[in-house]
Amino acid sequence: MDVRVRNKNTGVEKTVNDKVADVLKHIWVRIGDAEPVEEVKKKEVEKESVQLVDAEPSVVIENGAETQIQLDNSAAVSNDVSEYEALSGKKPDGRWSPAKLAEKIQELKNATNEA
Repeated sequence: MDVRVRNKNTGVEKTVNDKVADVLKHIWVRIGDAEPVEEVKKKEVEKESVQLVDAEPSVVIENGAETQIQLDNSAAVSNDVSEYEALSGKKPDGRWSPAKLAEKIQELKNATNEA
């Protein structure tokens, strides 16, 4: 004989064999015996649009020394990549940070000055 059951976790209802409902009673509850299922709604979130604007680099003064923060350093990085390629003859490791790339360029410059 078939019975209507509801999944305890998801609230999905379906018809299964009576024996199946008995074996899987830890997952399924007979609808006649079922507790009311609370409806779960997704939270509605307002999406904010973010616009990137060309901004001037900001200047930070720490310990009396001015430090310029470059917001878009893609031009500086591409110059460093070109310089590294010119000095070493190969492309830099793509995992290197801009600071690591600058360090490697300085090492190559020091090596050519010593030779």
